[in-house]
Amino acid sequence: MEWILNIAVSGIGGVVIVFLFRTWISERLKKSIEYEYSTKLESQRNDYSRDLESYKTDLNAKIQSIEHQNQMHQLRTSLFFDHQRESFAIIIETIDSICNEWVKDWDVENGSIWGVSSTSIDKYSEVISKHTLFLDNDSEYVVKSIRDILFKSRETGCAEDDYSTMKMFEENYHDIVYMKSRLADVFKEKIGVLPKNRAIIDVILLRSKSFFGKEVRNVSAEGIVEYAYSHIDALLSWLSKEISDAEQDKKEELSVTWYTLEMKQRYKYLSSYHKQDFAL
Repeated sequence: MEWILNIAVSGIGGVVIVFLFRTWISERLKKSIEYEYSTKLESQRNDYSRDLESYKTDLNAKIQSIEHQNQMHQLRTSLFFDHQRESFAIIIETIDSICNEWVKDWDVENGSIWGVSSTSIDKYSEVISKHTLFLDNDSEYVVKSIRDILFKSRETGCAEDDYSTMKMFEENYHDIVYMKSRLADVFKEKIGVLPKNRAIIDVILLRSKSFFGKEVRNVSAEGIVEYAYSHIDALLSWLSKEISDAEQDKKEELSVTWYTLEMKQRYKYLSSYHKQDFAL
């Protein structure tokens, strides 16, 4: 019996030893894994911290750079806007002065209507040459359209019974007065007071009145523009044909080249009209 008891005790002791050994190994492995995981986690945390600080530094540098660029842009824009506002005021004031000087000796009832003086035309040309730098494309188009009409209205010493010429002078005067108001509207569009591009479309439609012929004869500038808005499709077709004919002609005379460019510019603006909502 004694040997059986010894075997049993030895077996239990062995099981206990194996159990304790397995527990010890398990705890050692667990501690080792925890230590390794903790070390890697701390290393990654440090790496992320360094990356975050580097990112913050780069981000702050970019923000400062953007803020500086915005400040410079705002400064340039402000200076340009101030010059542009002054240019608009001077040009409009000059147009007013020329128009007042132009009509002061008119006697419409008795048919005494004269052209604009060369002095006034030269004065206007000098003013726009100084201020064109501060005008955008729309403003420049209106300003030069007024100049073109002034040239067509140059005083020629027409006979007292040349009523057709006098009628043209009178119409040109009213066209210039209308365009002057549109020039003021171009500036208002730029500061968001009016819908964009309406003013330039008005001017182009008025300049295209020859297309409508007798249908707009003896009609005010406002009436012509209103009529033209309802016939833009026909006007676009005519402009397209004029451009095509001029390009096929392949003449290189300055007048033909200028005419083609003028028609293309009108076509471009009027085409954009269909993509916008303008309330008449």
